[in-house]
Amino acid sequence: MIVNIARRMLLCLVLLAASTEVGAAPQLKVGDLATVKADKTPVRQGKATLAYLNKGQRVKIYHIQGGFARVYIKVKGKVVEGHVSVTDVEPRTRKEVEAVAAIYAEDDEVITTRQSKLMLGKEVLGKIEKETRLTVKKVNGDWLGVYAAIEGKRTWGWLPVGDVTYAPAQPYTGEKSEGEGGGASKK
Repeated sequence: MIVNIARRMLLCLVLLAASTEVGAAPQLKVGDLATVKADKTPVRQGKATLAYLNKGQRVKIYHIQGGFARVYIKVKGKVVEGHVSVTDVEPRTRKEVEAVAAIYAEDDEVITTRQSKLMLGKEVLGKIEKETRLTVKKVNGDWLGVYAAIEGKRTWGWLPVGDVTYAPAQPYTGEKSEGEGGGASKK
C-alpha cells in the first residue's frame, strides 16, 4: 500500500517536472489575459459567430474545455459569453510589451503621432499623415474606429491605438466652434 502511494507520488513529480521545463512554451490557463494571434478571430456561441477580434486584442480566459476558451465580450453594449479556439489566442508572455498609457472613448479628439495606416480587416485603405487630427467614433480593444480623408474621400477604418495621442485642447476664443453650430474661428 505504501509502495503504491510512493510510486504514484513519484509519477506525479515526474509529470510535473516534465510540464514545467525551462524554455517550454507557456500554457493557456484560466484567469490568463490572453492575446489574440490574428485578425478576424471569431467569437462563437454555439454555431453562431457573435463578433470578431483583432490581432493584439486581449481577452480574459474564464474556462477551458475541449479546445475552446470561454470569454466575455461587449457586443452592441451588452456583455455576452462566447468561446474562442485556444489555438487563436496565446497566454501573456513574460517579455515586456509597450504599454498604451491613454484610454480612449468615443468622441475623443486624437492626433496621429506618426504616419499610420487606416485598416479595414487586413486591407490597408490608405495612409494618414503624422499630426492628423481625428475624432474617435468607435473603440474596439486596441483599435480606434475613425473617419479620415483618403484620396479626398471620407473613409471609415481602424487605427491602432499606439499610433495616436490625445489632441491638445483648442483655446477658447469666445466664438462657437464648428461642432456647436457656428463657423470655425479664424485668427
